[in-house]
Amino acid sequence: MVAGHLAPVFGPGIEKSLIESKQGQGQLPIAEARQLHIVGLIFAMGICFWSMTAWRQALPRKLVALYVFVLLAIVWNAIVTGALSGPYDRYLARVIWLPCFAGLMAFCYFARVRLYRRDCPEVA
Repeated sequence: MVAGHLAPVFGPGIEKSLIESKQGQGQLPIAEARQLHIVGLIFAMGICFWSMTAWRQALPRKLVALYVFVLLAIVWNAIVTGALSGPYDRYLARVIWLPCFAGLMAFCYFARVRLYRRDCPEVA
């Protein structure tokens, strides 16, 4: 644990607060958040895969680049954190927002395109 290394740099108050925290006692509610992560991940990845298959011709390059970046970031995170310290849920919790963000960006893009086509039917 890093608490012993904090006192010389940040003072004994910071060390004590870390030791008494839920993280210091190993009581973070990671198991409860895992279910939310799984639901969010399934929903976001579903939107991403749907957009890649259904709207393949209409996807902007920036959105495709975001998908590729997110995929590579998740894989790279798994490799690095798994090699350095083992696969722990706290590492997944740090990057799980990336596929959810990509799915949200795809949803917003297609909602905007749909509204534009509805408001300007002569363009569509």
